[in-house]
Amino acid sequence: MRPIRSLHMIVLLTTAVVAAAFGLAQHQHEGSPQDRDRDRWMWQLPRHVIDSIGVKPGMVVADVGAGDGYFTLLLAEKVGEGGRVLANDIDERALGLLKERCTKGSIENVTIVPGRPEDPLLPEAAVDIALLVNVIHLIEKPTIFLENLKPSLKPEGVIVFVQWDADKMAVESPGWDAEDRARYSQQTT
Repeated sequence: MRPIRSLHMIVLLTTAVVAAAFGLAQHQHEGSPQDRDRDRWMWQLPRHVIDSIGVKPGMVVADVGAGDGYFTLLLAEKVGEGGRVLANDIDERALGLLKERCTKGSIENVTIVPGRPEDPLLPEAAVDIALLVNVIHLIEKPTIFLENLKPSLKPEGVIVFVQWDADKMAVESPGWDAEDRARYSQQTT
């Protein structure tokens, strides 16, 4: 990891995170969430990622590109009652499903924040960690998006990118072709 001070960013290199995750997967069983595929749970090791990036109780974490909340719900558990997770996405349908999951699960420390393709529309100076998991390659204008994300960070806040290895992502999407794999590659990001 190498912080880039001017942009308050931390970039997690895919190979380091995935290699560490696979090493841990052989020695540690985290359990399998009911609504997720066991293979994804084992190769992604979301709790390991959350711990590795320094999420602590009481923090405000933005799950940028939250989708239906795979990381959001685990982040909410980690930050606890004194913290908050800002579940951010441009897909309002996915955010609606996440809101339903939070309501059904009585999860009260998640705030749904719809964004726009070039702006996450997060509150200013509110975020300790902005987490983007497999998102940056989908953003059409990443430089503009990141410039719009930057003001949401607290003075010591960071942006964390987690981009999985394309071959590992293919486990979830067996129909991927070469173009799909290239989109998820580190060279693309």
